[in-house]
Amino acid sequence: MQSSDYHIVSSDKNLSDKLNKKAYAVMDGDTLYVNCRDYRYQGVSFGPGYVRGYRYDGNKICIVNQKIGSGELVAAGAIGAVVPGIVAAAAVGAVGQELMLANKVCYLVDSEPDQKGKTKIKYINDKLMNEVLADNEALRSKYNAAGDKFTRQSAANVIQTLAEAGLIKK
Repeated sequence: MQSSDYHIVSSDKNLSDKLNKKAYAVMDGDTLYVNCRDYRYQGVSFGPGYVRGYRYDGNKICIVNQKIGSGELVAAGAIGAVVPGIVAAAAVGAVGQELMLANKVCYLVDSEPDQKGKTKIKYINDKLMNEVLADNEALRSKYNAAGDKFTRQSAANVIQTLAEAGLIKK
C-alpha cells in the first residue's frame, strides 16, 4: 500500500537502498522527512517512502499522511522535494501544498517502542487535540471552531494549531 509523499533516491544504488530500507529520517535544512516503511496504524501499513514530519514536544514526531485505517486510505495529490545529493521524487498533484494538507491528517509517533518493540502511533483527532490544548482555552476554542470534523482534523489545521501552541516548529 503506497501512501507516502516522498521517495528518496540517489545515483548511488547502495545509498538509495540504505535510505529506503535502513534510514529512519532525512533532514533537509529544518525540514524533516520520516521513513514510514515499518509504520502501521490499526493493522494497515503506511507503505514505503517518506512523509513530512515535525518534532513534537521534545521526544515525539508529528507526521502528515493520508488517513489510514480500515478502508480509509484515500488518494491525494503529492509533492516532491530535492534533498542535497539525493532526490525526493513524488507525483506532482494539481493542488498546492495548503490544499494537500487540507486533505491529509496528522499522526503522533512515540520515539520509544512499546514492550513488543512496536512503534506507538496515535491519530491526532479532536479528543487528542482537546487534551493537548487543555491548558490553553483560547487556542482550544479556536481549534474547535475551525469547522466540521474533517476541517478541524486536517493536517493544515492541526499543524497550525500545534505550532501556535509551541509544540511543533513549522
